[in-house]
Amino acid sequence: MIMHQKESEEIIKSAQNFIVQIVEFPSNDTGGLLVDRIDFWKFRNKLSMVIIAKQLTEQLNSQIKKVSPDIIISLLEAAGKREDTKILKMFASLLFGHINSETAPYVHKSYSSVLEQLSAEDVKIIETMYLGISSKNMDYKTVGYSISTAMNLFNFVHPVVLLSFQNLWRLGICSKGVDPNNPSENQIIFTDYGWQFMKACSIIN
Repeated sequence: MIMHQKESEEIIKSAQNFIVQIVEFPSNDTGGLLVDRIDFWKFRNKLSMVIIAKQLTEQLNSQIKKVSPDIIISLLEAAGKREDTKILKMFASLLFGHINSETAPYVHKSYSSVLEQLSAEDVKIIETMYLGISSKNMDYKTVGYSISTAMNLFNFVHPVVLLSFQNLWRLGICSKGVDPNNPSENQIIFTDYGWQFMKACSIIN
């Protein structure tokens, strides 16, 4: 038990040091960023996200670009509210994208806020659509999902899919595509913003 606690403390210290390394803090204002005044559940989620990004930077030995505190705080707060492993990986991808010199120009600050507003069902739908389009090298502006397609693929009921579609339209990730063969059926098709958002969220597979 003592060893386990010591190992946990080392992991926390490692994550804390990593945050200090990548963030442009004013003066020495770095204490307690991960730990103070948050419950354990949020802390665990934040820690998981940071460790995933940290491990990738170490594996790739990538050049780190420091970011402003507002970017990292937004990411930490948003990730702290989510426990889903896939969504935490998406947040870790955004963190890595911000601090990696090659990917930083393609990762918008708003992405963390957008990801925070996605449900698990939303993520499942757009991730599957993104992977399918990418693997087949299709034009993301012309290929999408209809409500019936999403219902069949994921075994979701109609209200769940409709709400997901409405949220994706609201956030600007997808547009209201119309199938020429069935103009009355709602669809989701990636916008340019949505496609770039998914690319940034998919750096870590």
